[in-house]
Amino acid sequence: MEIWHSRAQLSYDVELLVPMFGLASTTVQNIEILYSTFSKRFPVTLANIQVGTGTTINEYVIKLTLFNGLGTIEVRLDSYHAHFNNLISDQDVEVAVECLSLLESAASSLLKSAVRTRTKAVLASWYSCEGGIDAVRANFSRHSPKDIGIEVGFEAASEIQFSINGSVGNPEELWSMIFIIEPSTIENVGHLFSRFEGRYLQGGKYNTLDERRTHFNQLHHALLKASGFELQINDSANGE
Repeated sequence: MEIWHSRAQLSYDVELLVPMFGLASTTVQNIEILYSTFSKRFPVTLANIQVGTGTTINEYVIKLTLFNGLGTIEVRLDSYHAHFNNLISDQDVEVAVECLSLLESAASSLLKSAVRTRTKAVLASWYSCEGGIDAVRANFSRHSPKDIGIEVGFEAASEIQFSINGSVGNPEELWSMIFIIEPSTIENVGHLFSRFEGRYLQGGKYNTLDERRTHFNQLHHALLKASGFELQINDSANGE
């Protein structure tokens, strides 16, 4: 069954082995690095930059907002993060990924001696389907378990719906992915919903952003396909 990307949210989190306490004493330089890195590609004003110190050291954060608040970059003493909302086209996703590359570039300057331990990427997506929500539900009915006795009539149920979820991974290569694929509950956004959470430990098979992105996309497409859905590239005819 062919599906098209409708909307997505992307988050990216990197944890450090030990906190980089020196960041708290070089705030001005840190702001300059973030500003110069991102302003070369996207509009950034001083109003887009916030510094939080709080009452405890773990509240120290430099925050950069992009795209009228739809994108957020954060650098903390023990981690750095990115989050993007309302990605409504394949091009939007590419821009978000470019921002991740810029964040990694800035982090290399901000955290020169830092040791990264774990990277987590989460992609939550909605997709449109030519057959609509009924076609999506029909596809899931073919994957429903037949031997557990939960079906129409079970405890007076008139409707039964299953989702596909689980995890895949390779402990030797130090990666794993948790996934859920199910009919969307927000039909005006999309007919199908999925959430993929990829986790990568440093020192595994995939260590660079490009390597992890390629692997994440391969798993993303393969799991959708195994569930009966073929993700298509949006074009002028199908992009909405």
